[in-house]
Amino acid sequence: MDRWYKILLVFLLIANFAEIYFFGVEVDRWSRFITMVLFFIVYLVRGSTKPIYILILSLFLVCDYFLIYYENVTLKALTYLTRILAYLFIIISLWPSLRKLKINLFSGIITIFVVGLNIYLIHAMSESVPENMRSDYFFPLFYLFGIVLLALAAAAISYHNRFGNMKSFFLVVSSFGLILSDIFYYIAYYLEFETFWYLDRLANVIGIGMFLAFAFRKTTAVSA
Repeated sequence: MDRWYKILLVFLLIANFAEIYFFGVEVDRWSRFITMVLFFIVYLVRGSTKPIYILILSLFLVCDYFLIYYENVTLKALTYLTRILAYLFIIISLWPSLRKLKINLFSGIITIFVVGLNIYLIHAMSESVPENMRSDYFFPLFYLFGIVLLALAAAAISYHNRFGNMKSFFLVVSSFGLILSDIFYYIAYYLEFETFWYLDRLANVIGIGMFLAFAFRKTTAVSA
């Protein structure tokens, strides 16, 4: 990463932490959206115009705008849907590099076990959400969201295992940053642990920031 980009990431983290500390969560939602706008502008200014990455960043941008009005039932659903679509398009963008991977029986069994365990954990998390914060669509979207998060993590790790370079490393850090951001947001909002708002902003800025670093990095030759 260029030095200016590292400085930008540090500045955005400090600015977001300051927003939370001095103005609270409601203002921080706007700060999160503005941060995403800045990331989007940086991507375009760098002259990087790969359509699928523009689509992914646009979905994140729209998602963060809907998040400002998260208490609105319809916009809450759209927040989930746009986030899910962004993750699905990340996976789709990796598919040409992953489709030739071979999974042996042992890896398949482990994968099924891990997926089953995480679905159980997703169920446990959904049950802990207060009833007054649920709606008719809540459980289907919540389960779909959790499954897509698992798929994103699996795709990023598989990509890194195949290439093992800085580009794939940025992707892994981005994916886990985004996943942790979603988990921290859940804990902060639904379970009301306010400290996790800071962790959410940390993970989200790193997640989006590393995704841009991944997108900026030139693609290396596909390994055998």
